[in-house]
Amino acid sequence: MQIKIEIQQAKITDAKAIASLSDQLGYTSSEAAIQQRLHVIFQDSNQCVSAAIYNQQLIGWIHGFIALRVESDAFVEIGGLVVNEQFRQQGVGKLLVEKIYSWSLNKHCNHIRVRSNVMRKESHLFYKKLGFNELKEQKVYGLELLKNS
Repeated sequence: MQIKIEIQQAKITDAKAIASLSDQLGYTSSEAAIQQRLHVIFQDSNQCVSAAIYNQQLIGWIHGFIALRVESDAFVEIGGLVVNEQFRQQGVGKLLVEKIYSWSLNKHCNHIRVRSNVMRKESHLFYKKLGFNELKEQKVYGLELLKNS
């Protein structure tokens, strides 16, 4: 059975639903923090956040942004993609990626990248099925900076 999904630009008022969905993948963030981030993202024309809506409920979201590196041409990176557990394997993720695909072309970018945790095997299969090729494995390092009080 095919469900009717609408893909639209996310809104600040979607922050609570985005936080809840992100939590399903282990990325915990508050509604207020996501509202703040969305406010900044929406001011930047090189970023896009789209939402998948079913029965007036947000069931998925995707964040894409233009990345520019000294050594390579600009590309779009998918910064996040989450679909509600109850709606996975029903084409929602594909619709969200297609939205980023068309947004990328409108931004004159001809390459999309996505990073996926090595443990998320189902995500790897999802992206390969959509035509993505594995480019490399890597380690990601982080450094917390001291905050001035």
